[in-house]
Amino acid sequence: MGRKPRIHYPGAFYHVMLRGNAKQTIFHDKDDIRRFEEILSQGIEKYNLRLCSYCWMKNHVHMALQVSDIPLAKMMQSLSQRYTGWFNHRYDRVGHLFQGRYRAILVDREGYLLEIIRYIHLNPVRAELVTDPLDYPESSHHAYLAPDKASHWLSVDPALKLFGHTQEAAQIKYRHFMGQPLEADLLELLRKGGKEGRILGDDDFVHKALNGSGLLCCRC
Repeated sequence: MGRKPRIHYPGAFYHVMLRGNAKQTIFHDKDDIRRFEEILSQGIEKYNLRLCSYCWMKNHVHMALQVSDIPLAKMMQSLSQRYTGWFNHRYDRVGHLFQGRYRAILVDREGYLLEIIRYIHLNPVRAELVTDPLDYPESSHHAYLAPDKASHWLSVDPALKLFGHTQEAAQIKYRHFMGQPLEADLLELLRKGGKEGRILGDDDFVHKALNGSGLLCCRC
């Protein structure tokens, strides 16, 4: 059975995951991370995306991305190929670095974007690397608490605006939101990716996505 086409339309949000092949390490040190971010920032500018949230783990990454009229695949292919080439050269290795096709889950902004961002920021806590996401340096959690210090390639506004009309109010609500535990059922839903493992939203959102009601489907 062939793989299902990804669903694309301008303005769509995705939860994107990229994993090391056979769970191998993709970041050995901060130089690796900084190079990955450099390539990512170039892709964000070239393909007109917004990175709303991220978490870099030793052997995988999580991102919440918003696309424009250019399909997500363009940037993801460039990112994985360029970083793999740089990584292989640095460590004198050959072959694949990442585990096959990246995973991208279409996310309903109104219903699940904030849940996905919390899920991403709490990843190091679930992995028992830290007990407080603030203690993990390689995520965008810090930028949500201090937006003025966010990297130029990170866009926290799309999500923060869902918390409040002013930055101060939004940050207060964000802190409270992050302090609430993820219920088991919701955690499982976020992990599985909703409908068919690729659409996270209510029934109406899923129906429109699957039937192309105003949406553009592309195989990418």
